[in-house]
Amino acid sequence: MSDKPHPRVFVISGPSGVGKSTLIQAALRDHPDLVMSISHTTRPPRHGESNGVHYFFVNREIFQRLIEKDGFLEWAEVYGNLYGTSRDHIHARLREGHSVLLDIDTQGAHSLRELSRGGCYIFVAPPSLEALRQRLVHRGTETPESLSRRMNKARDEMTHMDLYDHVVVNDKKDTAALEFLNILNMEIARNVPFRFVDPAAEHDEVHEEMERIGRDLSHHLTRRVSLNIGRTLDKTLERLVAASLESNLT
Repeated sequence: MSDKPHPRVFVISGPSGVGKSTLIQAALRDHPDLVMSISHTTRPPRHGESNGVHYFFVNREIFQRLIEKDGFLEWAEVYGNLYGTSRDHIHARLREGHSVLLDIDTQGAHSLRELSRGGCYIFVAPPSLEALRQRLVHRGTETPESLSRRMNKARDEMTHMDLYDHVVVNDKKDTAALEFLNILNMEIARNVPFRFVDPAAEHDEVHEEMERIGRDLSHHLTRRVSLNIGRTLDKTLERLVAASLESNLT
């Protein structure tokens, strides 16, 4: 394996309100070469958000054109707004030698897994659903309807935890941040190259390899059967010859 560090792609997922932003800020402070992926979205900017810094804000028409041109690695509709990760944006950051951190939901993480190899997938979980509900209530930004919607989505997202490489339970902020940074350091040290794949082509390669293994196995078994038959015939012939000699002597 090359000693030169390979740019990595880190995916972080978890329910709204679980504390992903705090962990992301700690990671960006600790790793200067790590950059945050900037997603496209159709939702309007919130107070203090800037285009090209927090999101690329576009209308639905532009977003739809990007979908039709296969411009997204993954995209999803969340609470009526569209979000997507641009292929060109990720490619550009990796070519520059930066590792990239993506904050995407479980659906987007699954899509990215299908299209790539070598990524690191980290799920941030609350200590309990009730603890998450309390955090959302204390933020003071949720209506009863939006709270119910976010809790339902959280329950669904947490059913996908086992598909991730690592799970960080954010019970205590400092402890969770340290665990998150330890995971990043460990994965960076592994130096696994990230690459995009064509799922259809990879499926064909796997199919061809399985057929080759099948042919080799069949040839091996046929050869063993032939050898066994040959040995059996030789032993049978030896017994017949011995019996004939014994008969002639008597």
